[in-house]
Amino acid sequence: MTATPAYYNGRIYFGSWDGYFYCHGTSLNINDENYYTEKWKYPTDPPLPGRILSSPTIAGDKVYFGGGNNLEEDSGGASVTDGDTNIYCLNLSDGTEVWKYATGGAIVSKVAVVGDKLYVGSLDGKVYCLDANAGTEIWTFATDDEVYSSPFVSNGKVYIGSNDNYLYCLDAGTGEEIWSFKTRGEVISSPKIDSGKIYFGSLDGEIYCVEE
Repeated sequence: MTATPAYYNGRIYFGSWDGYFYCHGTSLNINDENYYTEKWKYPTDPPLPGRILSSPTIAGDKVYFGGGNNLEEDSGGASVTDGDTNIYCLNLSDGTEVWKYATGGAIVSKVAVVGDKLYVGSLDGKVYCLDANAGTEIWTFATDDEVYSSPFVSNGKVYIGSNDNYLYCLDAGTGEEIWSFKTRGEVISSPKIDSGKIYFGSLDGEIYCVEE
């Protein structure tokens, strides 16, 4: 397991390298309904095992995450290859599937949910905006390389990095590019904003601060 778990109301939610997404209680009291046992598990699309690398996001009574992917080892190290390319939405209470949406590549990016919209990057090089309730596509934006970075949404804008060395600022409603900032390396890091400034890292070894 490499994805960061999500915690809500006495339970943790996490994806595993066995291709399943789990819900466990966290209480050590055996009489508590959230006693530390498995509450439910959900199998992502075959072929299993698909290693779930995307960290979950909880919004309302639903949990969102990217499907299981494959890690391949070669002389250059580990790389992610397309396995299950879906974005999933499950009910928190029992793990039943609400919807799933197939992108064109593996998902490592963590989903951001703002209002009724969902934002996520894919290794097909695109940033996706979906209806968070129905799982239907609203818009996509194509970068020139894989997107490992997780989106940050603020003031009607989506900030996300790409392996094409750019940090992008997109209109959250339309997906139109507002601006882009080029670094000297892949932007796998996920941006954060504070006091009108955007902070993110690049594989050129630098930490950047740019104006929002």
